Amino acid sequence: QLAEARAQKAQIESAEQRLVDTLHIVPGAQREGAEYAVAQRRVSVGDLVNVGAPLFDLIDLDPLELRVRLPERHGDAIAVGQRVRIRVESHVGEFEGKVARVNPAVDVRTRTFEVEIAVPNPARELRPGSFATAEIDTRVEPDVLQVERASVATFAGVHKVFVIVDAVAQERVIELGSEREGRVEVLRGLDGSEKLARRPRGLVTGTPVRVVDGGGEP
Repeated sequence: QLAEARAQKAQIESAEQRLVDTLHIVPGAQREGAEYAVAQRRVSVGDLVNVGAPLFDLIDLDPLELRVRLPERHGDAIAVGQRVRIRVESHVGEFEGKVARVNPAVDVRTRTFEVEIAVPNPARELRPGSFATAEIDTRVEPDVLQVERASVATFAGVHKVFVIVDAVAQERVIELGSEREGRVEVLRGLDGSEKLARRPRGLVTGTPVRVVDGGGEP
C-alpha cells in the first residue's frame, strides 16, 4: 500500500508539473489590472501542436493604441502628452487620448511621420480595428478670438465677415485659424469688440441692418 501511495503521489506531481509546463506568462501581463481578450484562436481541442507554435492572439483592450500619420511640416508642433480628441464612426461623441510616442523618422516616400496615441478604454466601448479620426491640441491659448463659422463668408480663398457699425454692414477681411464644433479662430482682422452679422449671405458694405435684441439675428 505504501508503494502504491508513493506511485500515486508521483503521478500527481508529474501531472502538476505538466500543468505548470503548459502555462505561459503573457508579456506585460504583470501590469496591474491588465485584462486580455482572445482575438483569434489558432488551434482547436485535440490538435497536435509543435513547441513554440502560437495558440491564440491576445489583445489588451485598455488602453488602445491609435496610430496616425501626419505631414512632416507638423513635426515641431507634436509632442508626447498632448491631448487628443478622437471620433469613431461607430460611436456618437468624442473620446479622449494622449500622444504616447512620436516617431522621429519621416517616411521618405510619403513625407509623413507616425504618431501613437494612447486611448483609455475602461468600459471596453471601443473595438480594435475601428476607423477613427483624431484632433491633436498643439497649443493652449485661453484668449483666442473665435466666431461662429456661419458668420464667415468665403470666396476664392478670401474669408470675410460683416461688422455692424451705426446699423450699417461693413466688410472685414479676416484670417482664420483652427476650426472646431461650428466655431473658428480669428487670427487677424478683428479685435473682439465688433458686433457681427450672423448670416452674411446677400450683404455688401453699406447694407442697412437692424439689430434685434433678445437673441435675434442682425
